[in-house]
Amino acid sequence: MSEKLKTMVWTSLKLAVAFGMIFWMIKSGKLDMASLKVFMDHPWALFACFVYWLFFGLLCGSTRWFLLLRGLGIALPYFQAIRLSLIGLFFNSAMPGAVGGDVIKAIYISKSAHHGQKGATLVSIVLDRVVGLYGLFTFAALVSIVAWNGLSQNPILSHMSQIVLFLFGAITLAFAHVLFHPKRFDVVDKVLSVSLLRKFRGLYHSLLRYREAKSSLFLAWLISIGIQGASILLYWKIAELLTEQNIGFVKFCTAAPLAILATAIPLAPGGLGVGHVAFERILAFVGVDGGANIFNVVFLTSMAFNFTGIIPYLMQSKVKLHADVKTNS
Repeated sequence: MSEKLKTMVWTSLKLAVAFGMIFWMIKSGKLDMASLKVFMDHPWALFACFVYWLFFGLLCGSTRWFLLLRGLGIALPYFQAIRLSLIGLFFNSAMPGAVGGDVIKAIYISKSAHHGQKGATLVSIVLDRVVGLYGLFTFAALVSIVAWNGLSQNPILSHMSQIVLFLFGAITLAFAHVLFHPKRFDVVDKVLSVSLLRKFRGLYHSLLRYREAKSSLFLAWLISIGIQGASILLYWKIAELLTEQNIGFVKFCTAAPLAILATAIPLAPGGLGVGHVAFERILAFVGVDGGANIFNVVFLTSMAFNFTGIIPYLMQSKVKLHADVKTNS
């Protein structure tokens, strides 16, 4: 079987599983497409979704990637970063998985990068995702710490808060190692010196460049906290509109990050299927019903806005990207 045919078969299987999840949730009554009428009853909710997508999803997300590129010495013009990010959002909606757009961005920018910088461009794409997750768990960890006295009284909320704090701590330790470890005691570099892992050593060395560009990484992290905080706030308000209940924000914050994390599983566009099931099951642990509908409302509006990325994609094919990309040694 050819590689192309294998890819097509694997993609078809993933999409079948995702749509199977959707079909099962609709048949079981857990997913009600009529929930979309919330935008007719509350037009401001649709406007809020658009503002979040434009300001936080696109502009703040582009700024974060722009800073991470600068930290690696790659001088991509800011508006080009926005353009590529919008194209990436389009492919996130058109390709299996929530990371399809990252692949496209990596292809575009790596073709124009100088020799020796291709690994750095890949690091910027991966790190953009990692910093995004770090911002998510930072926000949730701060909420958990501030409200710990109340959360500790509920076994479920306490357990979820501990998971969030563990993930936050693990990522913090990883970044602390990269930025502050003594070079002569670099255990990771020694492990990557093994022949089987040596091909990853160059990527790790690209990551170490942030030791001289800590401010870029720090600002990207702060932006991520804002993006993820706004995301949780949006889901929370949609949840209150759909359930017509007053849902405690702190309680919602303990579960939402874990549900959002599941949408990154590369199964179908934008977390289709996986996100619906994750929100339904995880939010139910904290007493919030209709999680699939909550995710579906935000998911469908984001998908619709993401498709505007087809415009810069069609225009991008006529532009020579290498004229826009410079590298700093």
